[in-house]
Amino acid sequence: MINNKLIRHGGINVLGAMLIQGINFLSLPLFIQILSVNELGIVMVFNAWVAVYTILLSFQIPSTFSVAFSFYSQDDFKRYVFHSVILLTVLGFLIGFIFFITNKYLYQLTKMTDEIFLLIMVQSLSLGIINLKLNEYMYLMKVHKRLLLSLTVAIFNLLLSFIFIFTFYEDEKEIGRILGSSISSVVVAFFIFTLFLKNNKFIWKTEYIFFAFPLLLPFMLQAASHVVLGSSDRLMIEHYMGVESVGVYSFIYNMGMIVTIVWGALNSAWAPWYYKKMAISEKDEIISKYSRIYLRFFTGVTITIIITLPYVVSLIAGVEYEKGLTYLPLIICGAYFNFLYMFPVNYEYFKQKVKYIAFSTLVAAIINVVLNLYLIPLKGAEGAAISTFFSYFVMFLFHEIIVRYKFQHITIEVKEYLLNISILLVVLFWLG
Repeated sequence: MINNKLIRHGGINVLGAMLIQGINFLSLPLFIQILSVNELGIVMVFNAWVAVYTILLSFQIPSTFSVAFSFYSQDDFKRYVFHSVILLTVLGFLIGFIFFITNKYLYQLTKMTDEIFLLIMVQSLSLGIINLKLNEYMYLMKVHKRLLLSLTVAIFNLLLSFIFIFTFYEDEKEIGRILGSSISSVVVAFFIFTLFLKNNKFIWKTEYIFFAFPLLLPFMLQAASHVVLGSSDRLMIEHYMGVESVGVYSFIYNMGMIVTIVWGALNSAWAPWYYKKMAISEKDEIISKYSRIYLRFFTGVTITIIITLPYVVSLIAGVEYEKGLTYLPLIICGAYFNFLYMFPVNYEYFKQKVKYIAFSTLVAAIINVVLNLYLIPLKGAEGAAISTFFSYFVMFLFHEIIVRYKFQHITIEVKEYLLNISILLVVLFWLG
């Protein structure tokens, strides 16, 4: 029964991810035609800063749900979520205000006007609230509501962007795109916040806050490190090569991250099921069996993406983007190792050993920055792709070693990992 529920929820999550990604695919050729490569680069740099400040303003409070869900009963978990949205909003406004009034000191680093910086602050806080609601739906297995919210955000974002681009900002299309994403996020976040206040009685319990605070720093370090892994390459490419190169790299990177979108959708069904099964027995053979099936299935998905994606890129993008096809397989393989990292990390979340997650991700981020500093001036955007691939590989390896040897827990056998990785490498070698 529970396995059928897992498959059903996984299927809905994947369908939702594909629908959202389909919307992005349909809009991507339009934005490529509407925005110049330079304008697209500006938008991508803006998004990179939003990713950074979303971590800082949300304090990664939504990420603590993975621990709270396995610790609290369902009713207490719902109360924890309500306390979390209040805490996130108060802290986010406070820290956002401090960042905004100190922007003049950060200007030499960011090169952002007060107006753009304000949009970054507002969108970052809004995304923190939206992510909180999405995480709540994920752990309560409300997959239909999660799908509806995700689609609402994606469609509203695109509609407002097109309206601004074709009406008020025809000469500054990048501003129209930025305003569309920012305002849509604010409207949805405000709606979510008012629903929280309407549907919950405000009875403050400090125990939930004391539960959250020890988790915030490790989760923030982990998330910040992930942002460095995902954004430092773009910021460095802008520094060394200019925003036009950022536009090409970001497009190729986003295409390669389809792998991450698929496994993220699958994990939103897998993680709650996994935690429930682990709470019953950590040595449940059903977990190992389904983990192997999951790994083999996802390896097949990754191979399919590697084979077909170059044709999709050539179809929807101009010739100026095709030069990025040389490093697309590296980005996809990096995303694949990011998927593999999920197996040991889910166990660390279950055991509440988040300090190891934060430390290893921080090490991977440092490796990524150092390699970017060396490889981007030497090999350009391809150097950034190499850095990303190697950093995700190191991160997976570190977590697997920690879980396997320190905690004496095995979810996937080494030979199973090697078999799937070998098949992937053979396909890459065959494709040349």
